Amino acid sequence: MNKSKLKANEIDWKISKQYNLRFGQIAVEKGYVTPEQVKQGLMEQLDDDFNNRPHRVIGIILFDNRWMTPYQIEEVLIELFNGEKEDKQKEPMQTQHHTNLEGREKSWNA
Repeated sequence: MNKSKLKANEIDWKISKQYNLRFGQIAVEKGYVTPEQVKQGLMEQLDDDFNNRPHRVIGIILFDNRWMTPYQIEEVLIELFNGEKEDKQKEPMQTQHHTNLEGREKSWNA
C-alpha cells in the first residue's frame, strides 16, 4: 500500500471512530436504513479491519450494499456536522483540570 493510500486509510479510520455511531443513528432516524443494516455495516467494517483490508467509513459500506443513496449519505453528513457545529458553539470557553486516581491529569469543559 502506498503512502497516500495509507494516510487516507488512517484518516478514514479516525473519522469512523469519531462518527460511526452518530452517522448510523441519524440514518435510522431519517428512515434511510434499519438498525439491523447499520449493525451489519459495522460488522463489515470490523471484518475489513481484522483482515487488513482498506478501512471503509460506514456511509461507504451502506452505499456499497445499496442500502443508502449518495443523496441520503449527504443528508446524514449535513445533519451530523451541523449538529456538531452547534454543540461546539454551546461549549463553555473555560477548561477545568482534574487528576484521576492514577495521577493522570484529565480535563473537561465546565
